[in-house]
Amino acid sequence: MEQEQKLRGVIIPAAGRGVRFGSAMPKQFLLLAGTPIIVHSVRTALGLAGLHSLVIAVHSADVSFAANLLKQAGINDPRVHLVAGSTERQKSVGVALQHESLADVHTILVHDAVRPLASLLLWDRVATASEAYGAVVPALPIADTVKTVNEHGTITGTALRASLVRVQTPQGFKADVLRAAYASPDWSKANVTDCSAIVEQNGNIVASIAGEESNIKVTTPNDLEMAEIFFARSLSSL
Repeated sequence: MEQEQKLRGVIIPAAGRGVRFGSAMPKQFLLLAGTPIIVHSVRTALGLAGLHSLVIAVHSADVSFAANLLKQAGINDPRVHLVAGSTERQKSVGVALQHESLADVHTILVHDAVRPLASLLLWDRVATASEAYGAVVPALPIADTVKTVNEHGTITGTALRASLVRVQTPQGFKADVLRAAYASPDWSKANVTDCSAIVEQNGNIVASIAGEESNIKVTTPNDLEMAEIFFARSLSSL
């Protein structure tokens, strides 16, 4: 008998204001190949097998704007929910995690809104691996030599490159693992930049799988230019 598909949920924190990008508009709403960056991310996430709910946390001032943006893009899927998040990424995830539509899901994937080129294959691999291991991140090896420095910029050492990776999203977790990590009173006191760090702090092992070179995070205008190149390549390969 074929195993029943476990319900999956997705959280997309998208409440950042894009200060580093230098744009008047938050970068998740800027256009990539004529379509808002966040729309690319949402469309791919909606293709995930077993998806029960997709919760997007946007800034409170952007809720109506984001709703209209999705509607204009033809996204009227009842599985999509908008909530008012925080400019702090991890707090946005915490808010989204409380949404009632995620109450019964077995697995939750968390994805940066500004990683518009993550393939559906990567989404599927992360979801499947997280159901097996409890917590999974996609990762890539580091090609550059990595140095440590002090507060004056002086080199203090050379990191062992073989033990370092660049971590991407979507990151996948069994729902109870992620909820337990966010229920810990200590997570908000530490300087963490992704969900896997919070899960690590709570004593869980996080596995890694191969990421994708094209799955870049749009943080600067140069990143957006590179995303345009990768997007064009993906179209030419069809």
